[in-house]
Amino acid sequence: MKITIEAAGIELTPALRTFIENKLKSLVKLVEKLEGKGEAEIVLEVSRTTKHHHKGLVFRAKGNLKFGKTLLRAEATGESLRAAVDILKDELKREIVGFKERFTALAKRGARSVKKDIRLSKDARFYRKGRIWDEGS
Repeated sequence: MKITIEAAGIELTPALRTFIENKLKSLVKLVEKLEGKGEAEIVLEVSRTTKHHHKGLVFRAKGNLKFGKTLLRAEATGESLRAAVDILKDELKREIVGFKERFTALAKRGARSVKKDIRLSKDARFYRKGRIWDEGS
C-alpha cells in the first residue's frame, strides 16, 4: 500500500510522518483482499482549518483510499493533528468494512437467486418454504 502525505499550512515533521504511517498501516490487512492485482493508495492531506484560532477543532485530516476503480473518502477534525489522524483512521476503517459488506451481500444475494432458480422448476405454480405445492394441496 502506498501512502502519500500532503501538508497544507503546517510543517510536517519526521515524527508526525512516522506517526501517520504507523496509524494507517493497520488498514493494510483490510484492503489486501480487495485490492487484487492493483496497488492500493492512500492520499492524506493534513491542515489547519484556520490560522488565527488556537482552541477547539482546528486541525483537519482528509483521506482518499483508491484501489482498482473504487475511491473511499473520509474527513476528520480534531483538537490536535494526531487526534484528527486517529479519527480519520477509524472513519476509513468503517468505510472499508461497509464496502466489503456491500460487496459480499451482493454476491450472496446473486447466489441465492441462482440456487432458487435451479431448485424451482418452471412448471410449478406455487412455491413455499423450499417445497413445490400443487393447486389442489
